Amino acid sequence: MKINDLIKKFKLKSKIKNNFEIRNFSSLDIIKNNSIFFYENNDLNFLKKKLRKNKNGVVILNKKLYKSYFSNKILSTNPRYTFFKICDFLTKKKVVKEKFLNKKKIGKNCVIDNSAKIGKNVQVGNNVKIGANTIINNCSISDNTIISDNCVIGNTGFGFIKYKKKIFTNNHYGNVEIKKNVFIGPFTNIERGHIDDTLLKDNVKIDAFVQIGHNSVIDTGTFVTAGTIVSGNVRVGKNVWIGPKSSIKEKTIIGNNCLIGIGSNVVSNLKSGKTYYGNPAKIKK
Repeated sequence: MKINDLIKKFKLKSKIKNNFEIRNFSSLDIIKNNSIFFYENNDLNFLKKKLRKNKNGVVILNKKLYKSYFSNKILSTNPRYTFFKICDFLTKKKVVKEKFLNKKKIGKNCVIDNSAKIGKNVQVGNNVKIGANTIINNCSISDNTIISDNCVIGNTGFGFIKYKKKIFTNNHYGNVEIKKNVFIGPFTNIERGHIDDTLLKDNVKIDAFVQIGHNSVIDTGTFVTAGTIVSGNVRVGKNVWIGPKSSIKEKTIIGNNCLIGIGSNVVSNLKSGKTYYGNPAKIKK
């Protein structure tokens, strides 16, 4: 579909340099060519830096940034709402295909409890163990991973938009990707990504009763202990220890080799190699 046809369909104000073909929708973390995306903040320099190498993309902006930004743009009073309405339309029209994995696959030497439910869009590697009453959708699981009882992985996360005194659900299009040698404790919930995938890298260890929000990335060798809440779009570095019942604010970046004390409330980015604790979490002196 041509971008001008899409703009006409939704009756949007815009400024487009060339009438290119729309093939994707993107987040600002991974911007694809020929895609549409949105930005809600007012940091023009951040936006320019993000879009420096992008080809044939269009960004949905609020009124303030629309006036300042010079490239392909669409005006909206609520960029997030407009973006997800367009995503729904592009998916239904099959202009953009949903991110399905290859054919459903279960690897060798897997032990899957009879009560576990392996749903749509799932791949399971070799030597994987999946416990009782666990539900898995929209997920790839690599070798030697253990998923305990009563987990929910790959379901649509908590995503709502307020617009014109109404509340709308915004759909999720990403998956969950679980790498090798991961352990996931009982009663843990891991949401599928909005646009990009939620990702647990090699040797990540997740304790019981943990919540991991959409689009979050937990890097290699990190431990997330019992009762912790990791909100959406969080980036946790390598070899981090997150103490029990900690909470991590959305869009927070945690550096490598951090230690976060029990019950900490992380509301801002954390530097690598430091120990933090408290509410809000601060460097231990």
